[in-house]
Amino acid sequence: MVKNQPIRQQLTCVVKHHSNDAVLLEQACWLVSNTTHNRDNQVEYGDAGFVEALVDIIERYVACEQLGMLEHACLALCNLTQIHQNQAMCGKAGIDALVKVIVQHHDQPALLKAACCALRNTTLNNQTKCQHNTVRAVVGVVQNYLTGPTDLLIDACAALANMTNEHNFNQFYCGLSRGVEALLDVIRRHMDEPVLLEKACTALCNITSTPCREDNRLKCWDKGGFQTLVDVIKHHMGQSGQSGLVVKKACIALQNIASDRQIVEALVDIVADGFQVRPQCAQ
Repeated sequence: MVKNQPIRQQLTCVVKHHSNDAVLLEQACWLVSNTTHNRDNQVEYGDAGFVEALVDIIERYVACEQLGMLEHACLALCNLTQIHQNQAMCGKAGIDALVKVIVQHHDQPALLKAACCALRNTTLNNQTKCQHNTVRAVVGVVQNYLTGPTDLLIDACAALANMTNEHNFNQFYCGLSRGVEALLDVIRRHMDEPVLLEKACTALCNITSTPCREDNRLKCWDKGGFQTLVDVIKHHMGQSGQSGLVVKKACIALQNIASDRQIVEALVDIVADGFQVRPQCAQ
């Protein structure tokens, strides 16, 4: 916890009242990003108005070449939005600002990682504040960075999973933006990355979950998703740790896109007894 209150007060003064001094702002954002890893400071900085201030900084400088400052501002926002109250403060304005970063700096993986991390946290309880351009931007990150960095893909897929969790319009926009194809490509290319696989499979579960998402289910089937998911289950079945979650999410996605008979035929000796077949989102 930040014990020295004058330090936080000085940071507040810099962030709120020196928004035209890019050099000073970069140093302040760096300090905020490095002092907000614990909950106490996240609460304190949130209560002091830093979430709104950081969103304003990102909006103000998103079109400039102050990449270091933008990265630290996004990292600070990522830290602060680990708690619910700051996610709510960030809201639609923060989501829109982060999308602008992703779109305008699509060739900067370190900055994209910071922005996607913040977006991942912010969208956890703000699905309704995402628009189609938000979904399209994150799908674009997945498409452009299929080979990595892995941590960037994890955050992007997690953001997609959050945005599409029980939200019909975002599920539709994800399919429309070629999200099915992007997620299947991630799964095929990163079969030995269980953390990433779990996020990608969760997003795939969500966008194929509701009855009105028959279009995404058919697309997943047509693009070879059935066999891909079976391969995932075979590859991770019986392994410990994160692989158990991967198998669970892959099974749920398989339930969503395949008929009872197809599942039974494909998963004999793979899936345990009691496997229930019904479309669902991954929880």
